[in-house]
Amino acid sequence: MEWGYFFYRVGQDISLALPPRFAYKIASLLADLHYYSSRDERVALFSNLKLITESSNKTKIRKLAKRTFRNFAKNLVDFFRFGLMDSRFFRRNVRIVGLENVDEALRRNKGVLVATGHIGNWELGAIIMAQKGYALNAVTWRHGDPRLNQLFTFQRQRKGVKVIPLGIALRRCFQVLRDNELVAVLGDRDFSEQGTQVRISFFGNDFWVPRGPATLSLRTGATIVPGFTIREKGDLFTLYFEKPIEFNPSGKLEEDIQALTQKILDVIRIYVERFPDQWFMFREFWEQQRLKNNGGRYLKRKAIISSQTNGAPTGKARGTLFYPDS
Repeated sequence: MEWGYFFYRVGQDISLALPPRFAYKIASLLADLHYYSSRDERVALFSNLKLITESSNKTKIRKLAKRTFRNFAKNLVDFFRFGLMDSRFFRRNVRIVGLENVDEALRRNKGVLVATGHIGNWELGAIIMAQKGYALNAVTWRHGDPRLNQLFTFQRQRKGVKVIPLGIALRRCFQVLRDNELVAVLGDRDFSEQGTQVRISFFGNDFWVPRGPATLSLRTGATIVPGFTIREKGDLFTLYFEKPIEFNPSGKLEEDIQALTQKILDVIRIYVERFPDQWFMFREFWEQQRLKNNGGRYLKRKAIISSQTNGAPTGKARGTLFYPDS
């Protein structure tokens, strides 16, 4: 029996049956239980947070880790409640900072790559933009259970997000960028085989990430605009858009891909530093990177993040927005 789909449906039923504040409380309680019962993910998060915060204060790290579990659980509640989010919800709960940066990029008429990471509520960010009338596309990972694919796709499409299945991602991305649309991309985690990734520096360590966002931008001329949907006090949200990333290609494609990818990750790092309890990396990130650098095998850790771009959390290390991996 596929328990993943069963648990998602139960979670959805609870999230829809209760007012948000009560659904959040239950989600936080379950997150605390998961925090204490899942040693691998807890220890991995400790390791990541120590590096991000440059702190060895165990009390501080534990508090940040527990909040990270809770914030992720709240993201799931939000995802399940997409169908109930109307214009009134967005007016009361969401503010957007820097939307003019997206509009400026669109005026260049070559499409826009909205670069984000597994930080904040990236799924909600896609919904916000679609509901404001922007043509937003999300490249999605195919889950092992077709019912999960159907559930995630329905949740996104019902609020106006255009879903691009991974198999046709590259061709479709070129097409929608030519039509001057938005393509949301996750740039902070690699799910692919070697050859579709690039090594950059992140928090002072070597880091393998998708080369797709930079490659798409260089080949199409699409402008990259970093964007992050952050959970604020009172479970309100702010969608931040940074200024377009300006880059002058040298003509040496591989060097340009690496340099442009580094620029993307430099912006992501700023948000990870500001909101460490909203960066959802439930595995020993740099340890796996070191193993990869040494030609070793990845540590087998459970991961409860979604790699959706876009996607909603899957309970496994999967990706859902475009990586050229997924």
